[in-house]
Amino acid sequence: METQPESAAPEAKSSPKVDALAARREARRKRILENSNNRLTKITGREHNEPPTVDFTVKPPDVIYPDPEVERDEYTHPEQHLFGSSLPEGFPNMANGDIFSLLNPPLSTDSRGSFPATQSPPVPDTALVKFLRTRIHLALMAVLVYLLFANNLQHLIGGSVFILLLGWEMVEVFLLKTYEKRSSFLDVVFLLGGISPKYSQITLKFTQTINKVLKDVTFFVFFFVVTHLLWSRFVLGIELGYVLGYDQLEKASGEVAN
Repeated sequence: METQPESAAPEAKSSPKVDALAARREARRKRILENSNNRLTKITGREHNEPPTVDFTVKPPDVIYPDPEVERDEYTHPEQHLFGSSLPEGFPNMANGDIFSLLNPPLSTDSRGSFPATQSPPVPDTALVKFLRTRIHLALMAVLVYLLFANNLQHLIGGSVFILLLGWEMVEVFLLKTYEKRSSFLDVVFLLGGISPKYSQITLKFTQTINKVLKDVTFFVFFFVVTHLLWSRFVLGIELGYVLGYDQLEKASGEVAN
């Protein structure tokens, strides 16, 4: 009976120490939480003492977002041209700053399906057009013309090498109408220069027709010369050095040396 007060005394003495340690831990935890909340408040600019509560019973308001496809189709008035005049017809994308649209003029049609007055309809991609783009007929024409000259039948084509070629070019441009306008840098030059689309289309068609004719003439002359070399070597049996004039160059160099 006398030992009971002695055993209870240490427990009564140790309880204040435990309470003091617990109080210190709680105070330290509160300081840490306050410091962290203060730092988070400085970073985000709002209080973070309590987490926000979300009421899931409240239905969010219905928000209708615009359709991006519909926005893209909205009409916008074209901006004023850089040089004080409105943009010429045929370049609708220039108002939006699309300078590359100038290199590919659109083939737009009106409500009746007809093409504008300043723009010719595109050439249909038929079998004839595909064949003419290969220029095989020009190679065959060059061979035919050379054979006529080699057999002294040049009077059938007027005694000229290019009569048949030029006649075909006129037929191709004016009758077959296989001429196809290709975009070039001149489109941009004429647009920036303020030239009317009517006159610029005429000028472009003329210059590009001349360019096409010159390319065809070059192609024709190449195969004409190749046919001449092959005919002289394999039919007439003449050495290529003589045909190309190498022997004359050697004689001339020998005379100069003497």
